Amino acid sequence: MSQELAKQTVATIEKALANKNQATAINEVIQIIQELASKAFSISVAELSQLISKDVAITKKVIDSANTFGFNPSGHEITTISQAIHTIGFERIRNLSISLLLVENAGKSLNSHEQKEMAAMAVTSGLMAQQMIDQMNSDIDPEFAYVCSSLRNYGKLLMTTFLVEDYREAKSIGDETKDHDAAFVEVFGLTPLKLGQILLQSSNLPQSIMNSLEEVSPSVLEEAIHTEDAKVCVLADFCVKVCETTFDSDVPPEDFNNSVNKLIDKYNKCLPITLDMVNLSLGEIDTSVSVFNRTIGLSNSDSPLSVGIKSRINGRPVPARKIIDPPPKSKTPDKEKAAKPPPDTKKQSEAVSENVYKNTMGLLLRKREPGETINFKEIYDSVVETTASSLNVESCMVFVEEEGKPGIFSARSGVGNVFKNVKHRPVISPKNRDIFSICILKKEDILIQDITAGKISSVIPDWITLNSKAKSIALFPLSHGKKLYALMVCISRTDQTIKLDKNDLRRIKSMRASLSLLRQQVDKGTLNSI
Repeated sequence: MSQELAKQTVATIEKALANKNQATAINEVIQIIQELASKAFSISVAELSQLISKDVAITKKVIDSANTFGFNPSGHEITTISQAIHTIGFERIRNLSISLLLVENAGKSLNSHEQKEMAAMAVTSGLMAQQMIDQMNSDIDPEFAYVCSSLRNYGKLLMTTFLVEDYREAKSIGDETKDHDAAFVEVFGLTPLKLGQILLQSSNLPQSIMNSLEEVSPSVLEEAIHTEDAKVCVLADFCVKVCETTFDSDVPPEDFNNSVNKLIDKYNKCLPITLDMVNLSLGEIDTSVSVFNRTIGLSNSDSPLSVGIKSRINGRPVPARKIIDPPPKSKTPDKEKAAKPPPDTKKQSEAVSENVYKNTMGLLLRKREPGETINFKEIYDSVVETTASSLNVESCMVFVEEEGKPGIFSARSGVGNVFKNVKHRPVISPKNRDIFSICILKKEDILIQDITAGKISSVIPDWITLNSKAKSIALFPLSHGKKLYALMVCISRTDQTIKLDKNDLRRIKSMRASLSLLRQQVDKGTLNSI
């Protein structure tokens, strides 16, 4: 483990968690879940009631759920959180609150795919643990098992919320090498499970829950035969892995049962679980999630969580993650095309781009208190995502001026192959006499639609041509007044040219103006930055 990199990762997320005003789409949920989980066994009824009641919308949803037959078969009307706690039980209301928060954010269109995926993973892992306890006729408290299993996803939930680009990089490396733990160590300095352990160590969680966040080694499997703590750890790990398999679109329907059986074989020495029990649990989880969806006003068809579970239950392929790129051209025969026209992918792509843009502008324009600290890395990540979506480019990066080195810029935020190869490298300098030095000097936008044409190729640096087969490049200086503080670079896909329509120009103009205003506030000392 790279200790320095791990410390940096932990420090970054701790700072983000401490900033109550940070405007990530799921951050408020993270904070509530963290507080609910960290006080799982020490919070009083009054404190739990007060915490849930902070959010009027959540309060109503919890009460609505508490009045359903599944939670309240007696039919006595519940009108307050305190009444719900006394009627249904402290632990069930705590876990119901967490479930509703997670289910809601697993369906929010403004959250990234990774955030939605981890929210779905957390709630389904917890619900599956409850089902397994019930079917095994175990003496373990199912509400306790819910907390342990859902929190096992906590590290990934944090990574996808605060460091999503780094998470994507680690996931990509892990998919190639088939060793995701090593990939996360390479990018973050530690595994997601270890990150969750470290950030929960300072909480008031009992040791039994902390024990459930351990790696499942052969010795833990052996110990689970005899001790409850180890058994809960193994159960939580099993439930997380089954849920990962459930939502993995790369696992076809015909391979699902075989994949689950392999997991059962690994854990069956200490867990008396069968394939039928897993499939029955998925059916029960589907029912619970449908109830949660109705409570929060979300249709099952608009819930990726519900769609994924129902697809698996019905033996259909799980839909792959939605991507920004428009889908490939249909190979449908001409007759079928005439009968059923293909969807307007350009219009769909534009709608996606506009949604991403609105999310970014919400982050940029959020009201900030004097002295508040701005995380520009987070803001640049969002601007990059919006620009890459809008222009449909292979690589998009924001180069930031190196501290104490005027005119020297390194790539700090970005997506794509070029970014992966130049990340954190000071490759832009006014001394290089290339297209970037021209942009830095003039502080003007530059669009080159064919970087191989004539003498143009002589001013295109090797780090672009060696790492891509791009045809076009666009440069957007980010400045206020005469001060250039960053440079956004977009590189096209193979044999495509970058075309800027009026919507692209509108989005880029608005984002740059808002960035400029934030930078001015930092320079004046009104706001701080990291």
